Amino acid sequence: YGESYLKLSLTKSGSKGTLAVADFYTPSQNAAWTAADLDLSASGVVVLPDGSGPAGHPNVVFGSDKSSHLWILDRSAPAAGSTTSMGGFNPGGENVVQYANVPTYTTACSSQEIFGTPAFWNGTAYLGSGGGPVLAVPLVNGQFAATAGVITPAHTSSESYGFPSPTPVVSATPNATGGIVWTLDNSSYGGGVRCTNTLGPAVLRAYDATSLATLYSSAVAPKDAAGGAIKFQVPIIANGHVYVAGSKVLTVYGLLP
Repeated sequence: YGESYLKLSLTKSGSKGTLAVADFYTPSQNAAWTAADLDLSASGVVVLPDGSGPAGHPNVVFGSDKSSHLWILDRSAPAAGSTTSMGGFNPGGENVVQYANVPTYTTACSSQEIFGTPAFWNGTAYLGSGGGPVLAVPLVNGQFAATAGVITPAHTSSESYGFPSPTPVVSATPNATGGIVWTLDNSSYGGGVRCTNTLGPAVLRAYDATSLATLYSSAVAPKDAAGGAIKFQVPIIANGHVYVAGSKVLTVYGLLP
């Protein structure tokens, strides 16, 4: 289970509980990917609303991995006579709802590795690609739009991101309009990996969720600069503000009074 998607069941006994593996999926290439440090755990899991999946698999989860794939897995209980809905382990191939590659955007200063959890809003997944832009990938008949096994983004951001790739976060009105995709560019965290020796501020960006047009960047005006970038940091949206944790600094963004 070290390189797997797991579904855990909870059995409660009084005030305590016991977790057990109810279902799982392990990629066929798990041994090779583990040896190359290309694991699944660099990205989290997103649970989609009931009925979002394709025919025969209406209830699904999806996620990405460090090898730059997108996965859709059936999260339903296994059918009668079967031990798995998610796919289990099949050394001959991927027994999942969908397995697709992310387009290649590798540059000299960043690999294609994905270190962020995708976001999902109004039928579209938002993914931060290492070495490339933010991608908006729609679900089409319960699967991500793809051509020849490579996902086909409906929109991409004009900015590209270095190492590490961002984790997009979506805010919207209660009636699901006015969606904004927020990201942090943390490539100036100074970790000495893939051209990131320079220490600098995190860059907060906001995109129109329907087009990924840039609405705001904290790199434009010096007064908007955040604190020093921290690897893997995620923007927090609450109470009409965006909170960005930097090196020993918390920057709060919002409309000026």
